[in-house]
Amino acid sequence: DHLSAPNLQGLKANMHLLPLELHILIQSFLEPRDIISLRMTTKFLYLSTQQRTVWLAAFHRVCVDHALFEPSFPTENMSTKELEYGALSPARVSARMKKGLNKTKIAPWKDQAFRASFLENFNQISLIPGGRYLLTGSNTAPGVGVSLWDLGTNPTSEMPKVPIATIVKEIGLIDTSPTSDGLGILVTTYFVDAGPSTHIIVYEIYPSAAQPQFCCIGDLKLDGINMIHSLTGYHFVSLDQNQMLTFWDIKSNKSFTWNAPFKIEELFLLENHLIILNRTEIIIWEIPFLKNVARSDIPDSELANRFPPTISLGYSFPPDSRMPNLFSVPSQWWPTSYNDIILGSVVPDLKNNVSEITLHRLDPGTLSSGGQITEMGIVSSIPLRMVNESEFLFGLRFCNGELCQRWRPDSDVLISLIPIPTSHEETTSVVTRTLFSGPLWDFDFCPASGRLVVATPENVIHVMDFLSPMLVPFPEVS
Repeated sequence: DHLSAPNLQGLKANMHLLPLELHILIQSFLEPRDIISLRMTTKFLYLSTQQRTVWLAAFHRVCVDHALFEPSFPTENMSTKELEYGALSPARVSARMKKGLNKTKIAPWKDQAFRASFLENFNQISLIPGGRYLLTGSNTAPGVGVSLWDLGTNPTSEMPKVPIATIVKEIGLIDTSPTSDGLGILVTTYFVDAGPSTHIIVYEIYPSAAQPQFCCIGDLKLDGINMIHSLTGYHFVSLDQNQMLTFWDIKSNKSFTWNAPFKIEELFLLENHLIILNRTEIIIWEIPFLKNVARSDIPDSELANRFPPTISLGYSFPPDSRMPNLFSVPSQWWPTSYNDIILGSVVPDLKNNVSEITLHRLDPGTLSSGGQITEMGIVSSIPLRMVNESEFLFGLRFCNGELCQRWRPDSDVLISLIPIPTSHEETTSVVTRTLFSGPLWDFDFCPASGRLVVATPENVIHVMDFLSPMLVPFPEVS
């Protein structure tokens, strides 16, 4: 919990007796906005909260808690004020979203646009958490391929004129995730042949390298069109339009395919397990193939006739009218510091013209003993129009201790901040804001930096920052 007034008074009365080193150590465990609160109490605490070490620790913790791509930030060259700005950004984004609850749309502090003359029709984008690096792709324009752009971390940064790396190949962009060392980006791409078959190609790129390049680390051919996928570490799973599930270990380049025995609405890979969601239940499979990629002890013919073992009886959704329309799973950048996996099921309430999200917690530590799914509570008052198209629902991320859900109904970009319920009986309200309205191909939003990127049909990419770069004693950070 954040510091209460009595606790602050106690710190104020006694902390001046402690040496500066202990002040810095204590502040390394505080939330950034609590450090600001301390700053406003005494002159001594004001001076101690100006120490670079304090904000370096706070900024690193924010990066870990929000799964930010830390190579985006050259911390060794960042000033104390820049570290403070980065550490406070999630709290400022949250405060901006919640300010003026009667407003539905928030205007960006700055809207910059750029267009690359030698690349046309990029209609796919992925903003790497942290807001600095942007991947663009096209699944329609020949020869465009995928490009990595450096947008800078400051809202006043000049927009790039050329990418820092490009794959000149007829491929589209599927998703991104961090490499195992956290220093690079895994980029999942695809192209479809006349079969039709989907070719999945995964690249690694390290943006901080002297000359960043896309390096192919694996390719896979699916016998159908990829519909739903999940990439966790170097494991990939795809469900195609023929209801075939393909599991792929990228490093060993081994794969195996099963015919899914039931309808699958959404899926999520977690280590050697697959979480499956459909309109009636949540199911967890243990994937022996991913546990033992050599498969020396299990013949292919035997695997083909044996479905993975179900390690949990699953969670059954309420019947009939309470069945969910769509599901939300964590993004590929889910923070490792958060111990649980949170799943969301969205149920429309036609009578009141709203929807509800029921959140479910899965403790990964229980998987080996049978799995445990707990219903956390209901988040109410989601606008109904946001639940019609599942492909417009983006993976869950974090913002200042709350879940961030990114939606795209029609031609709007909407962002919801969802408090995490602490009990099954608890019902909480969500804050939803419109950040963009108009024709668009694709978008992505980094909730920790307040940066939105939108690709429009005019072949223009808009980079919109919702935080100003000015550092003042923020009245909204309380």
